[in-house]
Amino acid sequence: MIYMIKLTVCVLTPGVTMDFSKQRKENITMATLTIILLVSTAFALGDCTIRPKTPCERARDAMKNRPPTAYIPTCDCKGQYTPEQCWGSTGSCWCVTCNGQKIKGTETPPGTAPIKCATLICS
Repeated sequence: MIYMIKLTVCVLTPGVTMDFSKQRKENITMATLTIILLVSTAFALGDCTIRPKTPCERARDAMKNRPPTAYIPTCDCKGQYTPEQCWGSTGSCWCVTCNGQKIKGTETPPGTAPIKCATLICS
């Protein structure tokens, strides 16, 4: 379904008053519009706002106040470690397990072609 919303914006000059009681009923009040926006945002976010933080998200969030040269883990939209992790300040990258542990022999120095890290299915 498509809903059309008519929004009326009035700019008043100081000392000028308007009688809003004569507005037609089709106009949506700002409060109603705000409620619609909040409800639609809640539906768009889905379960993401309800679930507890994952180990990757907790590790990432713990690094937010660190120096810019610190390694910060990257997480996917479900909160799992992305298969390839990179250290932004050095440019080196490596593959990790589902638990974020570095896989031996996958580290690539800056300026070299990155290794294709397999997407691991974690349960």
